[in-house]
Amino acid sequence: MAIQEFLNHLEFFGYSSSQDEDGDWHLTGGASAPVNFFINERANGINLRAGYGLEGTTFDEVAANAINAQLWLSKVTIVKEHELAVLEAWTPAVYSKAGFGVFFDRFKSEVQIFTEALVGSIADEE
Repeated sequence: MAIQEFLNHLEFFGYSSSQDEDGDWHLTGGASAPVNFFINERANGINLRAGYGLEGTTFDEVAANAINAQLWLSKVTIVKEHELAVLEAWTPAVYSKAGFGVFFDRFKSEVQIFTEALVGSIADEE
């Protein structure tokens, strides 16, 4: 697979990438690219993940399922004994500038839905 084409696309829009020891790419961005996430090759495709710690929140499986009902591209799971919530999306590894652009815009929209729910779960505790 040619993950490099996907990385080049994201770097063009302000993301910086670095590869970890597991082969995953961590992408970070500044003000023009506010979502930090991981990207890797999986199951003949490209997998994107954004994870958030759950300490100090009321976010649980019920909240994850409520968010999943609103999403059509991604899914939310809770891992590591309820310490981490992960938003994950997959796309085939056939790169197209327009196709990946639409996919990534939708992924960012779904990250926004996820982030708003997490912020709400922090406010619930106070």
